Amino acid sequence: MDLHHVGGGRTVLVGHDHEYSDTYYATAAEYFQEPETDLLADAPAWWAPPAQAAMNRGLWVGFVYGFEDATWRRADYEASDGFTSVGLPGLGDDQCRELVVEFTQEAPGLAGRAPDPRAVDALIAADADVTEAHVRAVIGPTGWDAAAGAAAAREFLRV
Repeated sequence: MDLHHVGGGRTVLVGHDHEYSDTYYATAAEYFQEPETDLLADAPAWWAPPAQAAMNRGLWVGFVYGFEDATWRRADYEASDGFTSVGLPGLGDDQCRELVVEFTQEAPGLAGRAPDPRAVDALIAADADVTEAHVRAVIGPTGWDAAAGAAAAREFLRV
C-alpha cells in the first residue's frame, strides 16, 4: 500500500491485498483473466498518477481511495477490494491505539508492558508533529531510537 500526498490537502491511497482483493484492475485483469474492476470510475484525474506509478513498479492495484475535503472515497464497485483486511492504523484513532498497544506489548524489549494510555493518545494526537518525547513516552527505556522513530513519522507527510 502507498499513500500519496498530491497537494492541496488531497491524498491518494493505492494498494492491494494478495489474499483478499477480489478486484482486478488494468493489467491484473488481463493476467488473471478476470473481468476488470474500474477502480478509477468517476474519479478525479489526480487519482490516476499514483495508481499508474504503482503499476509501473510492477505492483497489482486492488484499491484506489482518494481523500479531499475531509472525506475518503472510492469508485463504486461491488467486489471486495481487500482494503479492510490490510489493518491500517489510519482507519481511526481507536484502531490506531489498539495497534500501538499490541505492537508495544509484542515487540522485543517491550514485551508484556502496556504503554501509558495517555502517552499513546498524545502520540496519536501529535499526528505529523510527533516528537522524540512522544515516541519515548510510548516505548520507554528500551534502547530503541526514539529520535529516529519521530523523524520517520515526520517524514511520512513529506514523501
